Amino acid sequence: QTRYRVIAGTYSQPAYDSWRWRDDPMWLAGAEVSHSRAVGAGGVVLAAGHRRSTGYQENDDFRRYNAYARIQAPLSARTTWSALASWSLDDHGTFLQWRSRTDPLRVPDSDASAATTSWKLAAHATLNHLYSAHTSLQLKGFYFLTDVDNSRAAGGFSTIGHKIGAETQVDHG
Repeated sequence: QTRYRVIAGTYSQPAYDSWRWRDDPMWLAGAEVSHSRAVGAGGVVLAAGHRRSTGYQENDDFRRYNAYARIQAPLSARTTWSALASWSLDDHGTFLQWRSRTDPLRVPDSDASAATTSWKLAAHATLNHLYSAHTSLQLKGFYFLTDVDNSRAAGGFSTIGHKIGAETQVDHG
């Protein structure tokens, strides 16, 4: 099965003309596609998408990308394996504060270049084994990555985080 989704729209102009921060239309657009299929006794799912917007407020623009993949396969009559990975990029302006009470949709000049870019990655793998009608074992491994970078106007800090882990579960009943 393959699915497509396209979105598009415009934001209405602010309620008061004095709040207008741009004359061009403000908009949001995006597209997503996904595909899933059975492969033998297992299966696969793939998906990707992109969204972009000017935002409703000044410096509220963004571009976002994402991708996802999942696979599941039997290794034997009692053992299955599955894995998934997801990735995303979020690059957006950062609306830190209003310019003034009478200009709430604009940012101060010092915040005009405030932006944040973040990358995220997640990967998981799971092995399930059924020993008997009453006992099963599940082994999981995972990895997460987060990488955030803020422009100088948005605080100027950057950070990268990694998390690696494993889990074992035995069910008996």
